[in-house]
Amino acid sequence: TGGRDGLVRIYDVRLMGNQTASGVNDKPGGLVTTFRGHKGPVTSLALRSQSMDLFSGSEDRCIRHYNLNEMAYLETLYGHEHPITSLSVCSTASSNNIRPISTSRDRTHRLWKLREESHLIFRGKSSDPSSDTIRYIKDHWFVSGNERGDLSLWNVEKKKPVDIISGAHGSGDGTGNGNMIVSCDCLIGSDLVATGSHDGYLKFWKARTGKSLSERGIDPVLLPSSTSSPLLSTISTTQENQQEQAQIPIHGFLNEIKIVQKAQFALVAVGQEHRLGRWLRIPRAKNRLAIVKLMSCNSSFDDDENGKDDDENMKKENNKVEDGDSDR
Repeated sequence: TGGRDGLVRIYDVRLMGNQTASGVNDKPGGLVTTFRGHKGPVTSLALRSQSMDLFSGSEDRCIRHYNLNEMAYLETLYGHEHPITSLSVCSTASSNNIRPISTSRDRTHRLWKLREESHLIFRGKSSDPSSDTIRYIKDHWFVSGNERGDLSLWNVEKKKPVDIISGAHGSGDGTGNGNMIVSCDCLIGSDLVATGSHDGYLKFWKARTGKSLSERGIDPVLLPSSTSSPLLSTISTTQENQQEQAQIPIHGFLNEIKIVQKAQFALVAVGQEHRLGRWLRIPRAKNRLAIVKLMSCNSSFDDDENGKDDDENMKKENNKVEDGDSDR
């Protein structure tokens, strides 16, 4: 965990509640160790589970790298000119080619080449606002969401976005800007993307990462209109094929999303306010963790080795979503 105190705390749930021979728990709550070093609040954490590499971003504009196998601090990455808002690291990359990505209030995305001790800078248009969230889809591909409500698809070989969905979560205050995208997550190795804002919906998208330009882009995950569910709501319906976008109503700021267990579940951190500020509040929302059941165990996602199965997987996912609860 990371907090406003600038500390990164590592916990082991297996140690929670354990006591020493004297009857006193020497590490309350399963706390293993505490990393110090940030000079500002910790705003983002990213863990690569295969190698136990942890990265933390902070308002002090630095990214710190740790190895949790040895519980050791490794290095600090410098380059951002303003506070860091989000981090991501690809789990499919080789252990000697770990390349985290970050986004910041300086309106840049940066890909850090640890082995080469350098980094790449990605910028949108000069008028683009800063992004609050960034996530890897697979090696060489990532998505970001900004304060204007734009959902962007990026390739590490291009300095500009491959595709942009403007107003992905609808219009906001009537000024022409969309509702800000607060969070996003991707099922690594597949084409599934989920985004959250404060418009009341968790939305699903399909990222196309083909070789030609026509095979690249972001599209809404569409369902037949006959697919009815108390958790699914229609935002648009085409007259020709009567399809609607997959989305799940969740009231409040969707401050963090994590798709787990091969897309069987999505964990959503919901709050009354944005995780990075208090400029807008939704009084009727509850601060909670929403557990959203997406698929049954026998229809879970596998890694995207066969892209032809993705559409069928998404149909199965949204046919099963009515069996789950969006709030537990």
